[in-house]
Amino acid sequence: MENLRILITNDDGINSPALEIMSKRLKHIGEIYIIVPERERSGGSHAITLHKPLRVNEITWKISNVKCWTTNGNPADCILLGLYALLPNFPSVVISGINKGYNLGTDIIYSGTVSGAREASLNGIPAISISVSHEGGEEDFEKAVEFLMKYIHLFLKILPKEIFLNINIPPKADISNIFVTYQGKFHYKNRVEKRYDPRNKEYYWLHGEIEKQAEEGSDIWAINQGMISITPLHSNMTYFPLIETIKKILTE
Repeated sequence: MENLRILITNDDGINSPALEIMSKRLKHIGEIYIIVPERERSGGSHAITLHKPLRVNEITWKISNVKCWTTNGNPADCILLGLYALLPNFPSVVISGINKGYNLGTDIIYSGTVSGAREASLNGIPAISISVSHEGGEEDFEKAVEFLMKYIHLFLKILPKEIFLNINIPPKADISNIFVTYQGKFHYKNRVEKRYDPRNKEYYWLHGEIEKQAEEGSDIWAINQGMISITPLHSNMTYFPLIETIKKILTE
């Protein structure tokens, strides 16, 4: 079986407990490189840093023979730094995560975790974003790594160029209980809450209550059923059915 070159990033930063578990286990199937933000970047979507310098610090990692860097940038920056500055060769695969908190439905638009995988795929590198529940702990991280080790070579054989996988693993899921899903939809109510500080100045807090729309076959539905969700994603957001209609009305 091919020895892989694996680049790991995340949006939870260097203090994510998943990093040690991932590097300890995944080093059995390849070379491990870690490039992560120096602090949490959750909800940062696909931001890249254009208007200030990117700083990089190499740190001595807890696991031997694993190279690790932190940066003041975002997950997408981490990928660009890895591909074009820090790694000796392009990686075989990028793994973004393991995120503590699902990335499902329309929430993937906001996800820094998903953006790490998306940026890799935009640069022609096979990629996987992977998440567990908000309550996830060491047992959930271990299960997610077990899942990756079991299937990663298979995924790499079939992934088309510029397609990446978004994987979500619920608690207590059997790693063979898998459903291949499409991206579902989350609807929120009360997205913006107005509050007042001690000086009676108003401020706003974004949160929202989810109104779940779990269509059968979606990633949200699969997680609600206790199944592992795998969603193939790509970055082309074109709605092709409308192209000819627009052309027609513009020429009338």
